Amino acid sequence: TTAGIKVNMLLKGRTYFKNYENTGLTEVSEPFVKISFSYMASAGLEYRWTDKISLLALPIVNYNISSLYNRNSNLSQKPYSFGVNVGLRFRL
Repeated sequence: TTAGIKVNMLLKGRTYFKNYENTGLTEVSEPFVKISFSYMASAGLEYRWTDKISLLALPIVNYNISSLYNRNSNLSQKPYSFGVNVGLRFRL
């Protein structure tokens, strides 16, 4: 079991908005926050096939604490993600 806060650093970001005056998209690349923080939690599971081989699964949840956009922007987005890391353990 793991829980904590992650530091995220944006290297390059772009977002596009539909321009309703025409059919094109408008690119906006300025309003992003370079450093953001997110909550992270995971819990590991192990299934033993034999005395020497185990299957491991680690479900993970991430949720951004604050928006990815600057405060002076009219945009707000707090992404979240779910995932599973899977692996094999071999004991000698």
